Amino acid sequence: MRNAGLIICCSLLVLTSRVVRAENVTAGGAVKHLTTILKASKKVNTLRIDFVCSKHLKVLKRPFLSGGRLFIARPNSVRFSTLWPYRSDWIVRNATVWSRAQGDKHWQQSSTTQRPGLGRMMMELADWSLGRTHALKSEYQVSERHGQAAAVPAGTDKGAKAVAATQSSGALDIFTLTPRSTSERQVLSSLSLAFEPTTHRLYYIKINTAGGDVTRYWFWRVKINVALGRNTFAPSGAR
Repeated sequence: MRNAGLIICCSLLVLTSRVVRAENVTAGGAVKHLTTILKASKKVNTLRIDFVCSKHLKVLKRPFLSGGRLFIARPNSVRFSTLWPYRSDWIVRNATVWSRAQGDKHWQQSSTTQRPGLGRMMMELADWSLGRTHALKSEYQVSERHGQAAAVPAGTDKGAKAVAATQSSGALDIFTLTPRSTSERQVLSSLSLAFEPTTHRLYYIKINTAGGDVTRYWFWRVKINVALGRNTFAPSGAR
């Protein structure tokens, strides 16, 4: 299965959670608070983040559990690698997209013009992670509330167990972003981020699509400004 939908969902950073405590935060106040949190990442040059994902499609009776690693680097490089239960990779750097699924002998190369949604969303992810927020207010309506993340689903993978062991028990700062574009809302219902209030670390995301699918991500083992391999964003032997 090609992982385009999964990549786009992750890049959108969507979250909705069970509300524990609500405060009357104006739209302008929510944008200002979120912008302040994201701009704190301006000194970040590279990121390496492990994740656990639970994807619940309307056609599935049970959520599909997977895990992997996300890499981001200045100025505009993103790699999303699923490591279990199968292997797949997506890379966007500048205007080039590389993809490889389990069983593929070679990387497949295309461009962001051929995959406009994928390229845009992955670059948006990189922008936010590196503190660039210029399009935030113009493209999204932002609201803020406080709540707890959903529990990590039961699984045998050590990554899921590790995330569960560090599960945040306190309220998170949750920002829900709704696309202003009518056409984009036909695909994505909302787009949000949840941060731990003291560290401002992105902890959990949840994706609600217009079609009713729900995808959740839990992040752990976040490494900032680490050295990344030279082929992380430019795989050798790509076609």
